[in-house]
Parts: sequence; structure tokens; C-alpha cells
Amino acid sequence: MERYSEDLDSSIIENVEDEIIDWGGKFISLLLTLLPVETELSDVPEQEMIHYPEGSKERIEVNRYERDPRNRAACISFHGYTCKVCEINLQEIYGEIGAGFIHVHHKIPVSEMGEDYIVNPIEDLAPACPNCHAMLHRKKPAYTIQELREILEKQKIMQYKLKVKNDE
Repeated sequence: MERYSEDLDSSIIENVEDEIIDWGGKFISLLLTLLPVETELSDVPEQEMIHYPEGSKERIEVNRYERDPRNRAACISFHGYTCKVCEINLQEIYGEIGAGFIHVHHKIPVSEMGEDYIVNPIEDLAPACPNCHAMLHRKKPAYTIQELREILEKQKIMQYKLKVKNDE
């Protein structure tokens, strides 16, 4: 760039440099997505399992989609604090520290709604405990509440069969 800078307008050089930085960042991000996130513990020699550094600061730019707290409040006001998937109320499990704690799941991803979408808090949102909410988002598109309920029900049946078999 510097070699040809005397022939080019400085604003063109700045725009090209900005483009190079922008596309370079996108390219590096794509490369990083190909790297394995987790390491199997069996692959790590025992002497190396003692200390691993964490906590370094990394600046990341992401899109944040606005959520109106009034929609969350209306959803909870109508549906309550019981998870629509597993039917757990965290206050019943954790006592006072679980009171009033629940995630609210968007049945239609916020990223797909668009700016003009008007949320119906009763139909579009559902309370979900943190575990179920995370499991709903284990695939894209996300599991539906009914799909995850069926998975849980199947697991309960499997656990019951194992218990019966072990009791024999």
C-alpha cells in the first residue's frame, strides 16, 4: 500500500485498509470455528492436567438483539415460574433463592423476527428452566418445547426400565 500511496488518494487507501482489516477478521473468525473446542481428558497426559491458564481478555464483536422486558414480564405473569418443558419450579427445588428465577424462551428466534415483529408474550414466549433452555438451543433450529418434553419422557421411561431391571 505504501509503495503506491503517492499515486492514490489517501481516503481510498484508508477505505482499502479498513476493508482488508474487516475481511481479515472475518477470515480469522471462520478459521477459529474449525478448531476443536473441547479436548477429551483421555487425550491429555496426566502430568499436563494440573494447570491451564484461563481468564485472558479477548474483545469480541457480536450482534445483540433487543428484548423488551415487558414481554418477559407478561409471559411470566401469564405462564408463571414453572418450566414448560420439565415442569420444575426452581423455588420448589432451591427454596427462597430460586424464587422468581426462570429463563424465558423465544419460540421464534429473536434473530429471525425482524425489527417490526410484534411479540405475543403468551404465544411466542415460554418460561424454561436454565437447563431446559440450554437444551432447547442444542440444535438449529432449536428444539420445540414438545420435542424436548418427548425426549425427557423417553429418558424417564429408560430410567424406569433400568431401575426395574436393577431391582430384579
